[in-house]
Amino acid sequence: MPLNNDILCAEYFAEELSEATGCLVAPTINYGVNLPCDISFTGTTSISKDTLKKIITEIIEMVEISRF
Repeated sequence: MPLNNDILCAEYFAEELSEATGCLVAPTINYGVNLPCDISFTGTTSISKDTLKKIITEIIEMVEISRF
């Protein structure tokens, strides 16, 4: 399984939903928060919950500011 399998699945479903509903799809955030048991898998990287929350919050704020 490729290291970006989760991303590929999320992007596939996002594109399908976008085609069905006309909603916009933002670029994928390629990092996330992993469970402690996942850290032992080769290639696994993680960021803190606070960092992920800050990234998502700032993206949403910029989308609102730009009236996108």
